[in-house]
Amino acid sequence: MEKNFWNGKKVLVTGGAGFIGSFVTEELVSRGAFVRIPTRDDSELKNINHLEGKFEVIKGDLLDPYFAEKIAEGQDAIFHLASYKRNIEFHQRHPADILRINSLITLNVFEAAKKASVNRILLMSSGIVYGKESAIPNKEGEGFLGEVEGAHFGYAWSKRFSEVVAKAYAMQSGMKVAIARPYNIFGPRDNFDKETAQVVPAFIRRVVEGEDPFLMWGDGMQERSFLYVEDLARGVVDLLEKYPECDPVNFGTDEAVKLRDLARTIMDIEGVNPKVEFDLTKPGGLAKRNCDNRKSFERIGFVPKYSLREGLEKTLMWYKENSKDIV
Repeated sequence: MEKNFWNGKKVLVTGGAGFIGSFVTEELVSRGAFVRIPTRDDSELKNINHLEGKFEVIKGDLLDPYFAEKIAEGQDAIFHLASYKRNIEFHQRHPADILRINSLITLNVFEAAKKASVNRILLMSSGIVYGKESAIPNKEGEGFLGEVEGAHFGYAWSKRFSEVVAKAYAMQSGMKVAIARPYNIFGPRDNFDKETAQVVPAFIRRVVEGEDPFLMWGDGMQERSFLYVEDLARGVVDLLEKYPECDPVNFGTDEAVKLRDLARTIMDIEGVNPKVEFDLTKPGGLAKRNCDNRKSFERIGFVPKYSLREGLEKTLMWYKENSKDIV
């Protein structure tokens, strides 16, 4: 393994200006890489404008295979992070759209990588691939065991399919492929939209806006582990460098928390104490979702640097500083 593996490398990062992608872009730039980012919408570029001169942006749509081929040309590596993803309510309403868009984008990116002879590619999969029959904590070998959670049917199957695509292309082309399965990533620059935000940013916005009573779907006993975005960015960059073996690797933390306790922690940080109510007519998702993290430590020495509370403090501070710019 080279001491400065990424120094001077040309790296395509799909979704590179988005929430997770902007942190991956930062991590790559800090290691000396020059990043290429495809985008349809310039609005996300505010996430990486502070890296001026260290990246290039090319306008286009990854659903267009010819655009995907154009942007893959001349690249040493690809981080495929682009994904059509929203919250549980949106996923319930649009499973076919999510499955179609994510699957087509992944096929286009891998075909483009093959044609351009890109040496390495990382696929950002998800812990959502694990079905109800998988043991808790989820182990990588059970990623395709049983049916996925119904509330996320289209998204979960798009991620399972993306892993099949990655393995098929690795088998045929010989490209070095890494597969990351992150769990419940949160942090600054996340989606705080009222309609589509996921649990941590949704809770933060509602707490800061003073919602009282604070309403939760389900009974609040659902257990999750949350990983701070800077930890994930460092982990996936290390993964493609050190373990491009087309072997899925979980990225999470052993610090599990019930959603009602997550809400209370955010309230405690903000210094408020609203009444909490529960809507048992709404779906709450799986009772438990967390992962076995041994492989990420064994293969690349991954250890999260941030505790849940530390990450929540940084995220809440960022939101309060930027909330005026969030619709």
